[in-house]
Amino acid sequence: MLHHPRDKSRTCKLLGITPSAAIGIYRSILGKAAVNWEITKIEVLNPIKYYNFIVSEVTKLASAKVKAIDVSDENTRTMKKLTVLKNVKYRIHARMLYNEVDDRFIPDEHKSVMKERPDENIYKYIDMFIRRASKGQQYRQIHLGLRDFIGFYRLVNPEEENLQKPIDVTMALGLTFYDFFKVYDPKTREDVICDAMRYNPVIKDGVVEVPPVASDRVIKPKSYYDYMEKKGKL
Repeated sequence: MLHHPRDKSRTCKLLGITPSAAIGIYRSILGKAAVNWEITKIEVLNPIKYYNFIVSEVTKLASAKVKAIDVSDENTRTMKKLTVLKNVKYRIHARMLYNEVDDRFIPDEHKSVMKERPDENIYKYIDMFIRRASKGQQYRQIHLGLRDFIGFYRLVNPEEENLQKPIDVTMALGLTFYDFFKVYDPKTREDVICDAMRYNPVIKDGVVEVPPVASDRVIKPKSYYDYMEKKGKL
C-alpha cells in the first residue's frame, strides 16, 4: 500500500513504489550513518493491479490514562475501505553514496573514533551490503507502505541469470512523493528538518528513471536550499 506518508486516508494513491519506500528497503538491509542510498531506476516486473477490501480498526489508542480498550464495543471500532496494489514485484537499482566522517549525523566523540580507523572507506560498506544482501539479511522487516504488507527481496546478478523483463507500459505517473529532506540532530535523536520532496515520474516500457536529489526534476522545499547554502554546497 503506497500513499503520501502525511495523508490521513489509507487509500492507495500511487501506481508504484516511491523512491522513499525503495530507499527504506536498502536501509533495512544496510542502514549506516556512513552511507546514503540514491535510487537510480525502478523496473516494474508485474502488471499494475489493485485490490479492494474492508478492515475493522479501533478509534482509540491505549495510553497511560486509557489502559484497556474494549474492542467488542461498536463505538471503539470503525470500518475502512482500503485500495492496495496487488502482487507487486520490482527490480530496484541504487547507488551507495559515502558520507565523510565530518558530514555524518553522529556525536562528535564518535567522529574522532571513526577517523582513526584505517578501513573506514566506501569499499568496507559495499562489501558489507553485498554480504548481507546475498544472505537475505535485514535489520528490520521490510514493509511496503504499511506494516500490514511485508515485502521480501533477493540480490540479483544480471551477468549470471536471465532477468525477468519489465512490463510493456508507458505512461506519466503524475506528481508523486519523492522523499523527505531530513536533517537529524544526533544529540536529541530527532529530525530538526523534515519536509517533503516531489517529482513527476514517467514509466517508459516498464522502467522509471529516478533523478538524483540535486536534479531540477525534483521539487525541493525552501529548507533544502537554506540548508545547502548554509553548508556552502550550492
